[in-house]
Amino acid sequence: MKLVNFEIDNGSKPVTIKTVHSHTSKVKVTTHYTIQANGDVEVSMALDADKSLPSLLRVGMTTGIDANFADMSFYGRGPFENYSDRNQGADLGLYSGTVDSFAYQYVRPQESANRTDIDWLSLSNPQGVAFKVDGKQALSMSVWPWTAENVDSSAHTYDLIENNFNTVNIDLIQAGIGGIDSWSPKAAPIDKYKVPAGNYQYSFTLSVK
Repeated sequence: MKLVNFEIDNGSKPVTIKTVHSHTSKVKVTTHYTIQANGDVEVSMALDADKSLPSLLRVGMTTGIDANFADMSFYGRGPFENYSDRNQGADLGLYSGTVDSFAYQYVRPQESANRTDIDWLSLSNPQGVAFKVDGKQALSMSVWPWTAENVDSSAHTYDLIENNFNTVNIDLIQAGIGGIDSWSPKAAPIDKYKVPAGNYQYSFTLSVK
């Protein structure tokens, strides 16, 4: 992605920032950040992906937070990991634990630990400071002690490297897992759980209390 436009308006309150990223002429991402006087950051992201592109795996954003914020609570589907086509057995509720207790390591590192229909998610440190993500609509979220690049490049669990920060994935939507079989086109999710290229928009608020 290439940054093609950056605007900031700090002449009035709240402060607003707008960024536009693109990839060739096929993908455009416009992001607005509104910084309130109390420190809350309202984030709104719009994706325009040309419909000629293949189906997407996910639509969302990622950030990092100090690894000391290791106590995790959320309201959504749980307690076990779940995806759009694997969540009917996951009840909506309030769940709490550590980041490690909600993570899951497959024999071969891969996408994991997602929860769907997240209303809000909070990460707290030992001093009681909490970082909260509050969706304006239902979110799919996961928190890892590794980076996505590390997960993608690892063939074994011992290749995973924990950092001094946790990766927080804040997604509007992810494609389903699929897996009717593992050797034919049926391995892909059925159409209902695919994410076709097109226009998507979502919003959430970041706060620290």
